[in-house]
Amino acid sequence: MIGASDKKGSIGHALIRNIQKGGYKGKIFPINARYPVISGLSAYPSIGDVGQSVDLTVIATPIKTVPFIIGECVRAGVKGVIIISAGGERDRAEGHRDRS
Repeated sequence: MIGASDKKGSIGHALIRNIQKGGYKGKIFPINARYPVISGLSAYPSIGDVGQSVDLTVIATPIKTVPFIIGECVRAGVKGVIIISAGGERDRAEGHRDRS
C-alpha cells in the first residue's frame, strides 16, 4: 500500500484500515517514508525496501508521482498494481492545450 498513512481523513489511512478490517489474511506492507509504523504495521520508505515478494501494490498518491512509483514497482518485481489517484483529467487537459 504505497501512500499508506496514519493521518485520519486521508485516503492512505482509509485504505490501510479497510484492508485490515476487511479480513485480509495476507501480509500488508505500508509504504510511506514519513512513518516507521502505520496502523500497527511496520512501514517502509519505498517498495524496494520491503525485501519480500509483493503480488499486488495499491498506489494512493498524487498522479504526478505515479510514473516514478511504477518504475520502483517494476524494479522490485511487483506483479500487479492498482492506482487510486486524482488530477489526471486536469493534467491531461492542460497537456492537450499545450500541444494546440
